[in-house]
Amino acid sequence: MTLNNDNNIINQISNMSEEQLEQVDLEVFLVSKATSTHDLYFARKERLDTELAKWIKGSIKKELNAIKFEDENNNKKFFISDYDFELTKKDFIAKLNLESDRSLKSKKDKLLQALLETSSIEDSQVKFQVIKVSYNEESAYFIYYRGVKLSAMNKKNVGKLPTIRHREELVIQENDVVEFGGKIELFILGDYFYIVSPRTLEYSFDPFVF
Repeated sequence: MTLNNDNNIINQISNMSEEQLEQVDLEVFLVSKATSTHDLYFARKERLDTELAKWIKGSIKKELNAIKFEDENNNKKFFISDYDFELTKKDFIAKLNLESDRSLKSKKDKLLQALLETSSIEDSQVKFQVIKVSYNEESAYFIYYRGVKLSAMNKKNVGKLPTIRHREELVIQENDVVEFGGKIELFILGDYFYIVSPRTLEYSFDPFVF
C-alpha cells in the first residue's frame, strides 16, 4: 500500500480534522542505545498530559503536509523514491525496503521489541524519541534524533543558568526538558523505512554511533 493510498495511516493522519485526530492513539518513548550488541536499545515509555498529546498529533499532521508537494494536477501528495545510500533527492521521501537489508531489519525489530519492554533509563542516556501512532489497528513509528536537555542543576561547571518565570519572580529551571515537534525525520511503517533525514537513519541504527 502506497503512502498516498486513502487507507494508509500516514495519508489518513495528514488529512484528519482535529476531531478525527482524537481517535488516533499516541505513545511516546525515549530511547537509549545499549553497548551490548544483543540488546541494542532500551526504551522508557512516557506519560503525557492530554493537551500535550493533542499538540503532538497536530504537529505530526502539520509536518506530514509539509513534505507533500503538488503533482501535475495540483493535488498534494507524497513523492517517494527508492533509498540511495549515497544520494538523497530534494522534496522526495526515500523508501527503504528492509527485506533487502536483513541487518537493518534486525535492528528495527530490536527497537520495536525494546518499546514493549520499557526500561528505567536516565535522561542523560536518551539519544532519540520514538512516537508511535495507531489508528484502525495500524501503527507507524516516527523517530526524532534528539536527546533530553538536562537541567543545569544536573550538570557540572555550568556557564549559563536557565531560569523560568514563576509567579512574580525568576527561579532556576530545575527540571530536564524534552522537546517535541519539528520536521519529520524518519518513520517506520511495517518493514519499510521512510527517510527524510539520512542523518537520523545513520545515528539511530548504527550501533557504533553514540
